[in-house]
Amino acid sequence: MDAGSFVIESEGVYFVQELGNERYINIEKLGLDLWSPHQESDRWKLLRYGVRGHSVIRIDDDPQLVTGFATLENVKTAPDGTCSLDVELSTLYANAESVTRSVDFNAKRIRFTDKLTGLKPGAKVIFQFCTRTGISNRAPGTILLSSKGKFMRVTAKLPGNAPVRWQHIPADQLRKEYEARNGNAEIVWFETVAPTSGEVTYSVELLPGKK
Repeated sequence: MDAGSFVIESEGVYFVQELGNERYINIEKLGLDLWSPHQESDRWKLLRYGVRGHSVIRIDDDPQLVTGFATLENVKTAPDGTCSLDVELSTLYANAESVTRSVDFNAKRIRFTDKLTGLKPGAKVIFQFCTRTGISNRAPGTILLSSKGKFMRVTAKLPGNAPVRWQHIPADQLRKEYEARNGNAEIVWFETVAPTSGEVTYSVELLPGKK
């Protein structure tokens, strides 16, 4: 349930990170089966292992398909450190014909471009990530992550300059009482709705060191 997820570190600070592993033994005592690979496994209902706890694309709050897989395509690098690649995710989603996460980055910025086709009109598409940094609003569509005197500006853009509303919630508000606590971790996201064409594209740019 974490295909397409990512971690971002800059200047010694993890601005985007994973929540970490769960304490299996405590949960297994409750009779939950954490080792089944099936779609309805108890494992995927835990925050740290389901789609709610990872920096992934979500569609209508549905889980990813356990029979799917992610592949890296069109990987390109340059002597100046610039890199780009596509993450093909289509087989992981039952409610879209194609899902691709493209990433390009250099020393000054990281940009994600997600493209989805074949969506049901009105389907909700969510871009999200996990962080343990401070979060504050800036210009429309922009938030600022901060930790230990370091900063990262995050700006999302939708087609036609449609408004972007960033939201965030403490990860612990999504956990069940028997799951491990997540300290100051927050789940950050924005969402958009598929138009009649069934196609959704957006980009998210992260600028380290920018206030």
